[in-house]
Amino acid sequence: MGRCRCRSRAWRSVCGQPSHWRSASRSGTSSPVFSPRPRPATADVPLRSVQARRALLRRNTLMALLTVAVIVLAAATLLNLAVLAAVVRRMTRLTAPAGPAADHGLPAGAPVPDYTVESADGTRLTREALLGRTTLFAFYSSSCPDCRTQAPELAARSAALAAEGVAVVPVLLGPDTPDGLSSVLEGVGQLMNESGPGGLTELFRVQGTPSYFLVGPQGSVLRNGSSLGECLQAHAV
Repeated sequence: MGRCRCRSRAWRSVCGQPSHWRSASRSGTSSPVFSPRPRPATADVPLRSVQARRALLRRNTLMALLTVAVIVLAAATLLNLAVLAAVVRRMTRLTAPAGPAADHGLPAGAPVPDYTVESADGTRLTREALLGRTTLFAFYSSSCPDCRTQAPELAARSAALAAEGVAVVPVLLGPDTPDGLSSVLEGVGQLMNESGPGGLTELFRVQGTPSYFLVGPQGSVLRNGSSLGECLQAHAV
C-alpha cells in the first residue's frame, strides 16, 4: 500500500483501518465494530432437493422398466427354445426310419420247411398236402386270455374261409383244460395238439400266443402276426 498522505496522525490511523472500522473511529469509539457478512441465499435449497428426488425417482423407474424388459425377453427366449425343441423332437420321430418289426416267428416271404405232423385225430399232415392252396396256421394256448377271445372268432369265420379256399390248421399248445379251447377248435380244421418242443411250433418259430401265419399256395409265408383280423385283412381273405 502507498503511504497515507493525511497529515493528521488521527487521520492516518483512520485511513489505515478497514472500511468497516472507520465508522467506529469516526464515532469516537475505540473498539472495532464488525459489520456482518452477507449470508448465502437459501431460498433455492428446497427446490434443489425436490429436483434431486425427482431425478432419482426417474432413474429408479427407468431401471425397473429395463429389468422387467430383460425378464420378459428372457422368458420369451426360453419359450421359443422349448417350442423349437418340441418341433425338432417331433420331426425327428417322423423322419426316423422305422425300427424292426415285432418278431412273430417265421417272417413273411420265408419258405416253410418240410414237415410231417399228426393231428389230434391221428391224421397225418404234410407240407406237400397243403401246396396249391392258401393255409392259415393259428397257434393258441388255453392259458392265454387273448386266445380265448380270438379262437371263437376264428371258429365263426371258418366257414367263410373254407368257401374262399383257405385251409385252417389250428394248433393248441400245452395241456388243455376241461373248459379249454379244444371244444371251440374241433370243427375249425385239423386240430393239432403240441405239448412239447418240435412240431409246427418250432417249425414256425412261434414266440407267443396267439400267433398266425398265412401261407401261400407256393408254401411261403405271406403274412404273420398276433391278430387274426390283421393277418387276414392284409390279403383280402
